[in-house]
Amino acid sequence: MITTPVEIFYFAFCLFTIFRTFIDYFFLYQFFDLIGR
Repeated sequence: MITTPVEIFYFAFCLFTIFRTFIDYFFLYQFFDLIGR
């Protein structure tokens, strides 16, 4: 299991990066969909 603070930080950082990428792609998709109409 995750025990040390470094591992917890690294895990959280990875999750945050993936989440941010997903959000960015989602907003870009919505943006281009709006323009495309």
